Amino acid sequence: MISEIEVYRMSGAGNLFSVIDNSKYNFNDIELFEIAVMLCSVNQRNDFMAEGLLAINESIINDFDVKYLNPDGSTGMMCGNGGRCAVDFAVSKLLNINKKSPVRFSMAGNVYTGELVSEGIRLTLPSPTKIIRDKSIKIGVANIKGTYVDVSSDHFVINFSDLSAIISSFDVTEIEEFAPNVRFHRDFGLAGVNVNIYKKAGDVVHLKTFERGVEKVTGACGTGAISTAVHLFNEDSAKFPLMIMPPSSIPVFVDFDTDYNGRIKKIYLSGHSEIIRKDIVKIK
Repeated sequence: MISEIEVYRMSGAGNLFSVIDNSKYNFNDIELFEIAVMLCSVNQRNDFMAEGLLAINESIINDFDVKYLNPDGSTGMMCGNGGRCAVDFAVSKLLNINKKSPVRFSMAGNVYTGELVSEGIRLTLPSPTKIIRDKSIKIGVANIKGTYVDVSSDHFVINFSDLSAIISSFDVTEIEEFAPNVRFHRDFGLAGVNVNIYKKAGDVVHLKTFERGVEKVTGACGTGAISTAVHLFNEDSAKFPLMIMPPSSIPVFVDFDTDYNGRIKKIYLSGHSEIIRKDIVKIK
């Protein structure tokens, strides 16, 4: 019986994760659920407040596989900054792919590639599976317009300037008070949606993402940054590569490859990633 595990604490542009090499432990889904809840909260056995758990597994087809879990144990979605941290961890710590770049891995049923670049770690993703422009939802007496984007994690993107009658400032407190109205809106079904509110300052986009499963504004969100970039690309109102500044103040960069019709065919997410420390955590 495993009583303690090695846990690496990582940051992907200020998006904080606990990472385990599950090829050593072979935890099943129920065990990973319990471990995610423990390792993403401060408690007697854990002092690091993570925004998600990354379990790195061996793969027959790819270089490795990744299972991502939210702090509430929910899973099945893509995590952009988590994917970048997984690449960093794999290249740094897994002997079978030590210093290899690029690498292939699967997460949430899709295959991605990651590589070392000047900005840090760059992830290559496929085009969004769904985009709904100018979607309007009603909150109280207000109609809120935004863009729904699904990149194996679904998001609703709103321009802060369109919320001036509802919230007065771009600070985290006000956004965390407002965002649940969108997060749990009936138009997004039982699962709800991730909520992105942005404002532009020149060529920089400031973004706050209220993440489903974390239920607060996180330090950064990779798929939120991508979804916001998709929205701005379709609005033709941004220069690419696009710098997106999350609450952590550590930027991420989004760029696209397009086909001859100008439609997105590949997505690139890049930015800083680092291992903060390694802990030995008792789980029994």
